[in-house]
Amino acid sequence: MHTLFVLVTVAALVWIVGEHLHLERAICRIRPSAPPPPRSPPPTAIRRIRGVDVGAADNIRALAASEYAAARELLFVFDDEHDPAVAVVREALAAAPPRAGVTTRILFAGAPPPGRTGKLHAMALGVREARGELGGFSDSDTRVDPDLLRVL
Repeated sequence: MHTLFVLVTVAALVWIVGEHLHLERAICRIRPSAPPPPRSPPPTAIRRIRGVDVGAADNIRALAASEYAAARELLFVFDDEHDPAVAVVREALAAAPPRAGVTTRILFAGAPPPGRTGKLHAMALGVREARGELGGFSDSDTRVDPDLLRVL
């Protein structure tokens, strides 16, 4: 009985490792190059931030360095000016190399109305303030690839 248990356990581990390697290969495949669109509409990326995430400055610089053929807008939305990440965003944007066509703004949403979460309230403010033809949301704890906007 003990031998059967060991064999089943080893077989399960081999299967799990095989599945992991299969998924890893699928994830690591190079994305095919997307053909350039006939026109690149200007997007607005809305990033609601609350508190300082691990790697926050690098995440902000990566978003600011995104490649795109048209002007783009980055909105960083906070509950209020006392959030410790406000200084991190300002410093990261100031240290990032200037990119043509990239505008950034920091917005403060304030307290949400009854029945609405702070995140939803901040996202709604970002949508109201967005100037781009396209809009999207970017979580503060993510680091985007340089070509993500272009490929999308």
